[in-house]
Amino acid sequence: MMEILTVENAMDLAKLGLQLLGTLFVAWCAVGWALQRFKKEKRWERKVEALARVIHALAEMDRVTFKWIQEVAEERPYLEQYSAELRGRYKEARRELERTASIASILLSQDINGAIRDLLRHLDRGAGEDWIESLWEDGREIEKTLQTVVSYGRKYVND
Repeated sequence: MMEILTVENAMDLAKLGLQLLGTLFVAWCAVGWALQRFKKEKRWERKVEALARVIHALAEMDRVTFKWIQEVAEERPYLEQYSAELRGRYKEARRELERTASIASILLSQDINGAIRDLLRHLDRGAGEDWIESLWEDGREIEKTLQTVVSYGRKYVND
């Protein structure tokens, strides 16, 4: 037998339709919120990764510069093999800083980017007449930049 569509049946059908639309809307909102959260977390991860890479490169440059200053201060030259290793470590850390600086310019604050750019400009000027004084200046600039980046990193990660 065929049922005739009554007002009561139409109301039930309308209720089911509204429930379906409500469920679809809630699902759509939930997916949107989840996607937004996922994107936010990915951005945060990329920022932390860029910070870590910058800090690692700066810390390595700082360690090597300290070793060179120590070598000069103690007036005891390192063995050539160790000196070559230090030069290699410094060059690799500098390359990593330069590679990461481009990523950091997009992801990190202008304060960090400015500090990195200033450091790279300082280092690009090269050694002056007095190599020892240049080494001390480079060490101070690297340390200052490292402190700026670490300070920003602590603030960013803990917020």
